[in-house]
Amino acid sequence: ANAAFAVASQIQNAFNSLCNSMVLPFRPAMIKAYAEGNHRYVCRLFYANNKVICFFMILTGFPIISEMDVILNLWLGTYDSSTLIFARLTVVSVMLIAFHNPISIIMHAIGKVMQYHLPVETTILLCCPITWILFHYGMPSYVIYYVIIGLVVAAHALRLLCIRKHYAYFSLHEYIVSFLWPSMYVVIPGIVLICLTHYLFDAIYLRLLGSFIFFPVVITILFYALCLDKEEKIHSRKMILSHHENIKGTGFPMKQKNKEVECRILQACDAFDCAISGMECRRVSVQQALQDITDEADILYEKKIVENLVSGVAR
Repeated sequence: ANAAFAVASQIQNAFNSLCNSMVLPFRPAMIKAYAEGNHRYVCRLFYANNKVICFFMILTGFPIISEMDVILNLWLGTYDSSTLIFARLTVVSVMLIAFHNPISIIMHAIGKVMQYHLPVETTILLCCPITWILFHYGMPSYVIYYVIIGLVVAAHALRLLCIRKHYAYFSLHEYIVSFLWPSMYVVIPGIVLICLTHYLFDAIYLRLLGSFIFFPVVITILFYALCLDKEEKIHSRKMILSHHENIKGTGFPMKQKNKEVECRILQACDAFDCAISGMECRRVSVQQALQDITDEADILYEKKIVENLVSGVAR
């Protein structure tokens, strides 16, 4: 059980890093909008962040849970059944925990930290006495994850009650209509599709092809068509079409000088990512990529955005 828990902890750390990367871009914008009193924009970012988290959790979590046996076999070679259970339940728990982040950002911005964390964290801490009782009566070691998952769901309900009480612009009905219900149009087909892929194909390469190639394509289409509202679809298309443009108007495919700050941020970040990964251009070091982008400041990329990018990258 100790070895299984150690493996599960490494998987948890990897997923936590993914979750943090989906929250960090939204946090400053949400806090800034709250400070300015732009509560409509706060709510827009809140629901957008929830949808982004949901999308990437489905896109990565479902295939990994389904093919965890193959992943562990490639990673460890040999493993016992408890390791497989621990690993799968760990991914499920991290996927559920990730949804607290947008709520936490708003509650921290409001300043109601104690009123928020006291009931929520107390609920999570119930894991200790509950699992002690279950272990006392001879339950298997992996039951701890079932307890964690149950308490995470209960804690999320408390989070929703807290934000409804302390943030007047949050509506539980709007949360269900704008996020929870549309997400079910993607979650339920996703579960069905990943299960069919896992159980219909015996050949491992067909399962992996279906889970990691075909499944993401279908989920992306479903998410765009059924989960995003009209404004989010327009914004998404604009971001996709603009990420290779620049302020000089010599980019592609439209050769446009897009003035929206979100698009300009994406342009600089995409250029940096392409340079250090070798996609679409010769791969260079992080230092060289930063230098190249700095040289193009106020020519291809906005100078202030470049300065923030350079200061935010660990060299």
